[in-house]
Amino acid sequence: MKKGFLLTSFLVSSLHFISAQKKSATADITANIGTHAVFMKPAGSNILGRHLQPFYGFGVQAHLMTPLKLGLGASYSYMISNVKYGQEPAAFNQGSPRMSQADVYIVYALPLAESITAEPFAGGSFYRLTTRPEQNKSTYAVNMPGFTGGITFLHPIDREEQQLLFMTPKINVMFPPSADQHPFSLVQRETVLLSICAGYRYQF
Repeated sequence: MKKGFLLTSFLVSSLHFISAQKKSATADITANIGTHAVFMKPAGSNILGRHLQPFYGFGVQAHLMTPLKLGLGASYSYMISNVKYGQEPAAFNQGSPRMSQADVYIVYALPLAESITAEPFAGGSFYRLTTRPEQNKSTYAVNMPGFTGGITFLHPIDREEQQLLFMTPKINVMFPPSADQHPFSLVQRETVLLSICAGYRYQF
């Protein structure tokens, strides 16, 4: 009887402890949102790198971080570019390039100093490149998968460390669509994109 009572007490105490730990872990999950400006340059000897000017634009992002400093992030950027002067024939006579980029990635927070935190990340990407062929009012759109990786450096600008400024150098890779379906795509092979983002983040 006494052993049964002790065993029951132990199980109840253990369940209470586990429940308290779960609640504490849930309470420690934090979220943040941010906005950024982005500058992106296609690298290598390809149509985007040789015949287009760098892309630039803006975007938004959000993260969920766990007590283990591991989290999940997502970002969206919209960028514009132009075909270099005199390079229109090499770009299939297409103009007004526009790039939409969506990323989902795993991120890890790594404190470097008292006021600087680094967040390396890696994940998958989705790209939508639209152009407007000459003498054609309709746009030409191509969707492409890819991946992303980089590191974000953050610096707080208030005592509570809820507001932060950040800078993110990163690398993206786009995989081309089927040449049969998109013979005039500006992306004919795997393309590396080098970019840097700078922006503001608010942490809840």
